Amino acid sequence: MALPMHYGYRPPPISPITGPGPGPAPWLINECRIEGEKCFVVAYQLDGLCQAIPPAWQAQVIMTAEEARATGNLLRTLADASYRHFQRVDLMINYLNVVLPSIKKTLADITKYYEDRSKSREMRWRAMYHHMSGEAGNVPLPQRFVLYAGYLNGLVQLLVRDVHFDDNRFQANRDRILTLRGQQKLAAPTDLVPFRQTTQLQLAGVDESVHWAEDIFSRPLPSRTLLKHLRPSEAFGPLGNQPPVPPASFRVLFEREFDEGTISVTVYEDRARQSPHVLLTKRQMGGVFYALKGAHELGIQRNHSAIELRRWSSRENRPVLWAVLYFVTWEELVLFHWAFVSLKTTSPALMRPNPAEFMMAGEKRLFQAKIIDDDYNHSLIVYKDKYTKGWRLHAAVWDGELRQAPMWTAFISHVWKDAKFLKRKSSRRVWLYDIDIYTFSSDYHPEHQRHGRGGAFEIKFDSEPGAQHFSELFQPASTEPSEATASNADSDEHAADEGDEHNVRGQVKMLSASTSTSTSNVTSATTSEDGDSNAGDSREKTDEDDDDDDDRIIHSEDASVSGAGEDSDTHGDTYSETHSDSRLGDSMHSEARSEDDLSDLPPQRGPHPGCLADYVDYIGPDEFSVEEMSSGREDDDSDRSSLGGLSDGATLKIGDRRESMLEDPEGFHQIEGTDEMHQLEGPEELSRLEAPKEPAKITDGRPPKPSVEDYPDEEY
Repeated sequence: MALPMHYGYRPPPISPITGPGPGPAPWLINECRIEGEKCFVVAYQLDGLCQAIPPAWQAQVIMTAEEARATGNLLRTLADASYRHFQRVDLMINYLNVVLPSIKKTLADITKYYEDRSKSREMRWRAMYHHMSGEAGNVPLPQRFVLYAGYLNGLVQLLVRDVHFDDNRFQANRDRILTLRGQQKLAAPTDLVPFRQTTQLQLAGVDESVHWAEDIFSRPLPSRTLLKHLRPSEAFGPLGNQPPVPPASFRVLFEREFDEGTISVTVYEDRARQSPHVLLTKRQMGGVFYALKGAHELGIQRNHSAIELRRWSSRENRPVLWAVLYFVTWEELVLFHWAFVSLKTTSPALMRPNPAEFMMAGEKRLFQAKIIDDDYNHSLIVYKDKYTKGWRLHAAVWDGELRQAPMWTAFISHVWKDAKFLKRKSSRRVWLYDIDIYTFSSDYHPEHQRHGRGGAFEIKFDSEPGAQHFSELFQPASTEPSEATASNADSDEHAADEGDEHNVRGQVKMLSASTSTSTSNVTSATTSEDGDSNAGDSREKTDEDDDDDDDRIIHSEDASVSGAGEDSDTHGDTYSETHSDSRLGDSMHSEARSEDDLSDLPPQRGPHPGCLADYVDYIGPDEFSVEEMSSGREDDDSDRSSLGGLSDGATLKIGDRRESMLEDPEGFHQIEGTDEMHQLEGPEELSRLEAPKEPAKITDGRPPKPSVEDYPDEEY
């Protein structure tokens, strides 16, 4: 359909944004140009009214005309940039469809009042101003164009992948425009491009020159989970009033603003040395103060809704706070944490990574298994956030020097309950729909895992039980067979693994039944069937905020530890039992911190003393098996270095597996060598946890149940 001509403007020919076939992008981009020209026409009309009205009203007219011109310039810029960045047009086309009808109606209403010859020019302006301001909830007419300009500026930044793109401000403007659309009696916008099509942006053409950190912070979030207990962010420094001199060749990776620009964090890369740096800027009382540190000189940890960055103080001989950053959404906090960890881990200036930073506090692990991801061995983990109840997928390096280093993450809180979210394609392959992958490595290419017309993301598990348990985590009642189960290759593989799984199911069920009720941090799947329900009820703790769907964990009878028996090597890489994770208690942000906040960390030897911890063995998923649990074998901890305050808890031992646990805010600790949860009464109790009189004995594949006579005053 031919587009109408407005004010002598002829739209340019349709560019190959979506190819020669039909599509909404060319039409909407041309509409963008047309409305931009109409903005200048409306500004010219307002200039004519300004000459005939009293001086008291002229300021409002001039301001409205100037903002209309600014909106027109941004519409032109957006249309021009769409032809240069046509690969990303589908990403912003739905957002453009939110604001363009509102701009069109506003310009049409102004033109209607201007062309009303039955009134004087002064009365035309007064009627226009009061009626249109009242229509928008008493928002002045100039402020409406200011809102349009702010939203369009965010669209331009989104399109060109600007590092200054602020998703929080962009979404806030979008919500205000949606409210304005309702007041204008406009229908709710529809998605012109399905979400599944936007996930294939990398398939159309990948710009290798774009750093992965630039990409993850230059696109809108798929979901927004608001955080609570927000406070003003703080910058401790030391700060100086002279801006640091940047290197000769550098590239800004991303920039985040906090408290309306009072504090900003800019992460840039020195291209010559390939090392990332963090620039902290604080604006206070009309002055601007700066602090600069290399990423390898800072430590990072989460504290509820905040990210704490720490530096090593040579004067105090301990790590101290450098900055405390409060985030509005959980998704942005997660991306900032793992982007910083990845940049720090791959920095050439870092002598050795800190394994404690590979686990983020406040998350519960629901599932873990080995996958084959873009021809690499990765560990796939399903995390649930304890504060927001958000779910996400997390892939990490399986082995090697960078074991457990982050590879990618995907937020699935908004889609995992959908029946169409997951589709089992074969015995080991699972397709996930409507997920957005955030990559933390330039060597990983998520577009290689996209398949089908809908851009489904494929996850290939190393073993069939891993794929089965993963599917049951999201679709526990689904019994539909996979598409490729009937094929010969998958049938043989399924038959080979079925016998081993049947043999070990009984042992896993016996072991899980005795251990699932002994710890308060592991959610029980079902009540024990051996008549011990009264004892189980007294030891079971439930979270009042969790609903039945959010607390779904693989049941023990479905092999909660998928590696049991002597002949189950193919199952030993799947982890689906939730252990006590590291949590940080509430603490005031000040220079004087408790010993539990890394206060006793020794300085690292070498030219970069900012590494906050010595090496601590991390629990590898390949070191966990029920066979080792049942053997009762003790390990030598002589090679495990202390991690200061972070290691002030008991150590959970399962075979060759070690996990350093933070102190639980409720005071519960797991006794070394056992499955008992013990509540500390004072510092003197810690010695009994660190050095028990005798190791726990495991007989007949069952660990001993905690004895009430040993601790008569404590609850299990």
